[in-house]
Amino acid sequence: MKFRNFVLVYLIVVTINNSCSPLKSSTFGYKKTEAKDTITRLQQSSASKLVVLKAGNGKLYYAKNVADSMSAASPSFINSATLFSVNPVDEKYRNGQSGGVREQAKTTFALGTFKTITVKNLFTSLPSTADMNQYNLGNTSLRVAPEMKNIYIKKAYLYIVKHEDDNDYHFIFGDKPNYQDATYIMNGEISGLPVNFTKDAVQLKAVRQKAVDFFTTIQQCGTSNYILSIPIQIKGSLFFDYFHRTNTAKCLAVQSKTPWEIHPVYDIKFN
Repeated sequence: MKFRNFVLVYLIVVTINNSCSPLKSSTFGYKKTEAKDTITRLQQSSASKLVVLKAGNGKLYYAKNVADSMSAASPSFINSATLFSVNPVDEKYRNGQSGGVREQAKTTFALGTFKTITVKNLFTSLPSTADMNQYNLGNTSLRVAPEMKNIYIKKAYLYIVKHEDDNDYHFIFGDKPNYQDATYIMNGEISGLPVNFTKDAVQLKAVRQKAVDFFTTIQQCGTSNYILSIPIQIKGSLFFDYFHRTNTAKCLAVQSKTPWEIHPVYDIKFN
């Protein structure tokens, strides 16, 4: 009986430890023992090269401290949620201003079902920039034929999350736990809440809530020293950002390898 009770207690302890340990995250080549600090916000500082992020879902993930690389980041910025006490979930696209670059496409989803696809297969199936140039996309362009697709990626890894001036959240993700090993890296954007095209407002707010609940706060690149390794599932509509044809989305040492994005993100799950 004592042995059976011991085994039961051991299994419970192992189960608890495994459920809390950041086993799915990359250690970025560091030893796990180098993760001396645990952070709960990406704005916290640490002297450790490898830290543990305790996210809003209670799970733990490794993050790489790249404080020495901060000079390559964008200038520090305090977003409107801090300045005006606006709930970050409720931030409007471009602070409620009309217009902007392809506002309707950025704040509504494509029609149709979601196609399950890997990051690699998505990359290799995307039209080239030369092909997309033929559409002569401009500020008021609606979605064009290659963008009329909803996709579902069941396995990817989130490296960077940042707040943009238009109140979109950028999620830069790729195909490997360590961004340095990734062959395919791209950008996904959770849109600010729509101003003029509101048919998808409920879903857009729901996914913003998920992001804020998980990260507590999301600020611009330059306020965080950490590159992440968070397993995710992500759904959304394809979008070709012609402004990023030659200068793709970047923060710290992580840069998208395509001007194609998932924009807007329909749903995201942090595993």
